[in-house]
Amino acid sequence: MAKEASLWILFGLKDEATAQLNTAMKSLKPLGIAAAAMGTAMLAGIGMSIKAAEAERESQAKLAAVLKNTGVSYDLVKKSLEAVIHTTMTKTAVSDEDQRNALTQLLITTGNYTLALKALPVVLDLAAAKNIDAASAALLVGKALNGNTEALQRYGIEIPKGASALQALQIIMDKVK
Repeated sequence: MAKEASLWILFGLKDEATAQLNTAMKSLKPLGIAAAAMGTAMLAGIGMSIKAAEAERESQAKLAAVLKNTGVSYDLVKKSLEAVIHTTMTKTAVSDEDQRNALTQLLITTGNYTLALKALPVVLDLAAAKNIDAASAALLVGKALNGNTEALQRYGIEIPKGASALQALQIIMDKVK
């Protein structure tokens, strides 16, 4: 009889422990769901960071190749150029990638590194004023710097024939400010 009583006590304790364990498990379930959600969010963030880093690497490689075609070594200008891009990014919220793409477009169109650098702020202002992306604005400005001002006329910007590149930049800047 003592053995039966001991068994009933053990079964009772087991049932009570099981009930308490189930209660504890139910209270931990939301934590598990939250942990899974946090893990998913962290993985998504890491994936986005990797994608952004790859896009930045690609824009730098493209810019380096175009600079090389204009006779400028990206390695020689990288530090100062990236400093300008970073400073502009903090002032304008135009991403470094968008700026590199715009500068690349300017270099393709003009073939002149110094002129492209001078034109970049004008391009960014034109893009903001006309609500277009920076690369498209760079194409418009680059064409205008080469004497093809027709496309800018669609945006209400008239540049007189024979205007120098610097005069054209000033006219564009005056129109978008």
